[in-house]
Amino acid sequence: MNPNIFHMSAGEMGTALLIGAACSIVFMYLLWETIQLLPRVKHRGLFLFVSMALRIFLLLAVMILFSGENAGRFILIFCGFVIMRLFILRFTRFGAYNQVQEKQLQKSFGKKKGKR
Repeated sequence: MNPNIFHMSAGEMGTALLIGAACSIVFMYLLWETIQLLPRVKHRGLFLFVSMALRIFLLLAVMILFSGENAGRFILIFCGFVIMRLFILRFTRFGAYNQVQEKQLQKSFGKKKGKR
């Protein structure tokens, strides 16, 4: 048994990171679809729980499938997932923040104009 869990080529490491990034994109897309379907669902709590459980199961299944018995590859896939998830959240959070901020500014200016 090799004590170095990251004993693999740079290509294998890059592939593992890309697999993790792809898992993150799919995970976030399925979360987006869940949120879009939420207003039309009767039992929202159950729907959210089942959706979360399925997304996590899918993520773990893909991570285990592609990592095989290599713990280093599993860690790299997880790191790729986390990095892409943080990137997606940062990218979308600023867009949402700017939209909310603009709406609040429009409301506050509209109220001030109406009072004068």
